[in-house]
Amino acid sequence: MMKSDDFKQKLYKYGFVILLLIVWQIASTKIGIPLLLPTPKSTFTELYANVTSSQVMTNIGITMSRVVRGWLIAVLVGVPIGMAMGLSKIFEGILGGVVNSLRQIPMMAWVPLSIIWLGIGDGPTLFMIALNGVFQVIMNTSSGVASIDKDYYNAAKSMGASKMSTFVNVVVPASMPHILVGARLAIGAGWMSVIWAEFIATSAGIGYEMMQAQSMMQTNRLLALMMLSALIGFILDRFLLLLNKRLTAWRYIRWN
Repeated sequence: MMKSDDFKQKLYKYGFVILLLIVWQIASTKIGIPLLLPTPKSTFTELYANVTSSQVMTNIGITMSRVVRGWLIAVLVGVPIGMAMGLSKIFEGILGGVVNSLRQIPMMAWVPLSIIWLGIGDGPTLFMIALNGVFQVIMNTSSGVASIDKDYYNAAKSMGASKMSTFVNVVVPASMPHILVGARLAIGAGWMSVIWAEFIATSAGIGYEMMQAQSMMQTNRLLALMMLSALIGFILDRFLLLLNKRLTAWRYIRWN
């Protein structure tokens, strides 16, 4: 029964992709203007050309380096703040309003200020990636810590555990699933933000490649780069999901 359901799911998935390609082909033929909508063949040919281009791969490497560094900053800053907010009502009262206010500011509104502060180059880009991800980490970590059942604390206390031991053996493991969800959301947000950050403040990266394609009116190349960006973002998300499953394997044990 399970195999039949899996087969149906794959059939629907791939059938929908084929349907989209057919609609795309019909629409591009009907419009007849490659600048507005190139054909699938033209786009996939350009996709192959970009994947095999050393220049594009170098720029993707630059973008990936920025995303990883910005994501690490978001995690290293966000986890301690989220822990403090989840464990202490005082910290929640002090930081909660500030965090909730700052995360309401549209990310694009930070771009001019980041350029004034950090100039042109990696600085504004890393700032935008970290800022876009840190709120995801803070909110999820805080929620995870705050949701820990009081019985766990009472059990640890009854066995004579110190505060540090309780933190290491109760708080961290219990909140880890929420932390990893925040990290996963942060890297997705970072990947999306790095593209438009590279539109503005850098002269290298996949976002810069997209700007070059747009300025030369190469719509097929622009679409190919968008597909490549989507694929990389999907791989990053799957990697974080796999890491989540490995580090919190106990959540996926099925009891018969």
